[in-house]
Amino acid sequence: MKFKNIKVIIIIVCIFISLSYILINNIFLWNKSLKSNLWFWYIKIDWRYYSKWDNIYYKGWCWPGMWCIYNELKNLDKKSFNILSKDYAKDNINAYYDWLLIKGSDWNSFEYLGDFYSKDKDNVFWRWNMINWANSDKFKYITKSYWKDDITVYYMQDAIKWADPISFKHIINTYWKDKNNVYFNYRLIEWSDPITFEYMYGLYWKDKNNYYYGSKIIKYSEIWKTPVWIRYR
Repeated sequence: MKFKNIKVIIIIVCIFISLSYILINNIFLWNKSLKSNLWFWYIKIDWRYYSKWDNIYYKGWCWPGMWCIYNELKNLDKKSFNILSKDYAKDNINAYYDWLLIKGSDWNSFEYLGDFYSKDKDNVFWRWNMINWANSDKFKYITKSYWKDDITVYYMQDAIKWADPISFKHIINTYWKDKNNVYFNYRLIEWSDPITFEYMYGLYWKDKNNYYYGSKIIKYSEIWKTPVWIRYR
């Protein structure tokens, strides 16, 4: 019984501290300069974008109940503000990912592509980062997190070294190949032969040259150290 009473007291104290913080930070000190984080001070525009007074915010993590983190979009022109998706917006000055400024972007030609990718007339971006040397005009979707242009294949914001965008295609799970090589996720499997590369079980593969575990070359004797029931999911 004593232990239960202690647990109840601890819970009550925690609730009291949380409510006290909310009241002090959001009501007794409520004014324009302190920027209250109670959800009912904010007016939803669309998706996760909200307005309060003359500013626009992106709604982030929320504490169970009322308290949320609202991040202000800086250097914003509210009159021209346009929401493109739940994570992207722009005005006639800048483009934004969540509340972060996408540096180097051209607002006039900026567009959201999907899968955390966007582009303008000159550049391609992943989240708020510019992808160096990506060709905006030729940038195309392959499958989730994999994109390509006329020269390179990309995984998220990184170029897959040596990948040929014309012949690059999916094998199974996170394995890919082109006319020259095989890839595990975005990593080149060295000395792999794309023509004879075939599945064994789990993460084990083979071709005419070697046996592989993931992207690592192994010996035949190492294959059977892993139980047969293990399968790659």
